[in-house]
Amino acid sequence: MADKRLSLRCQTKHGRHAVEGLTLNSTVEHLLEKIQELTKIPACSQKIFQGYPPKETDVTNPNTKLSTLPFRSGDTLIVEEAPCGKIASNLVTKTDNSEVIIQRRLTRISVPADNSCLFTSVSFLMEAPEISTGRARDLRHLIARIVSSDPVKYNSAFLGKDTHDYSAWILSDETWGGAIEISILSKVYSVEIAVADIQTVRVDRFGEAMNYKKRIILIYDGIHYDPLAMETGDPEEPLQRVFSTQDDTVLAKAMEIAESARLMKHYTNLSNFKMRCIVCNTGLTGPAEATLHASKTGHTNFGEI
Repeated sequence: MADKRLSLRCQTKHGRHAVEGLTLNSTVEHLLEKIQELTKIPACSQKIFQGYPPKETDVTNPNTKLSTLPFRSGDTLIVEEAPCGKIASNLVTKTDNSEVIIQRRLTRISVPADNSCLFTSVSFLMEAPEISTGRARDLRHLIARIVSSDPVKYNSAFLGKDTHDYSAWILSDETWGGAIEISILSKVYSVEIAVADIQTVRVDRFGEAMNYKKRIILIYDGIHYDPLAMETGDPEEPLQRVFSTQDDTVLAKAMEIAESARLMKHYTNLSNFKMRCIVCNTGLTGPAEATLHASKTGHTNFGEI
């Protein structure tokens, strides 16, 4: 069984490739080397997503056997190249006799791709001293309580499902947060949440009409959110995570990061993502069809074709 062949494909923004010559006994190092040969993406820069919704696979240990990873023959792995994700600016401060130039850098902070990236990103920017997935579950419960407490405002037309179904949906670790959840979190923290979309190079500002004084910034690649924070230039100083809503220069820097990632095609367009229902084998295209199928049948286990 250990020597059983493992037939995989890898999908990048430039096309799809057959990954040949692997077995269940092959290691992560072998896989990354094969993908590098096919795509020219350096092994150290590869981010690999598998399944639906696409979930990042941990490939940090080169000695891990592929038999221990959730790969099946026929799977297609989505491969992204990790972007640099840093845009620098200078802050000039004056001393008694001279000017000191401090380099400040807006940087993309990587959070786990575990379906709770939105909640982890927001809690990191607003609360936690470091990246932690522990608050994601709390935020899911908080959102469910808020929605349940105001069924008039959060009605089925707004949610796309009734309140009870929505609460069960958002509490599942397998579901993603999106615009509805961002709008609620904006009110919870009394902060404007700006989301820089890589594919469209557009900023969506949640809570803008509320005239909040504080702003946090996320970047979105179509399936994943990461937080953006500013390196102060002083290694002893913490990252600046919250910005003034009067400072639009930081939004411009966020758009530079998004544009750089777009040019490198570091985004995922799910509108044409092909998948099948594992339960009944129905072929589906994109998240909208998958969501409709799930609502009609109760089937929620999907695989990429």
